[in-house]
Amino acid sequence: MTFSLLAQDPSTGALGGAATTGSICVGGWVLRGDSRFGMSASQGAAPSTMWGEEAILSLGQGVGAQSVVDTITGPDAGRVFRQLSVLDASGGTAAFTGEKNN
Repeated sequence: MTFSLLAQDPSTGALGGAATTGSICVGGWVLRGDSRFGMSASQGAAPSTMWGEEAILSLGQGVGAQSVVDTITGPDAGRVFRQLSVLDASGGTAAFTGEKNN
């Protein structure tokens, strides 16, 4: 099981995240971020870890958190086994949890 947290300091705009997991080395794949655009946490069955890279690229193009989550998770046939959360630089948040992600 993996737990993740994304946060933003409202006074400075600084972003931060943390992840913990029971699987060796998986935590290193969960968090992705760019201080200019936002952060993401992706977990669940592979290749959900690659969702994080796509999320940051979309944030960099000015897409908001909810649109990022919808665009990435919608077409993925394996989304029922995955999770994605996104925090954009303006403080917007969105999350997705597939119904079979335990």
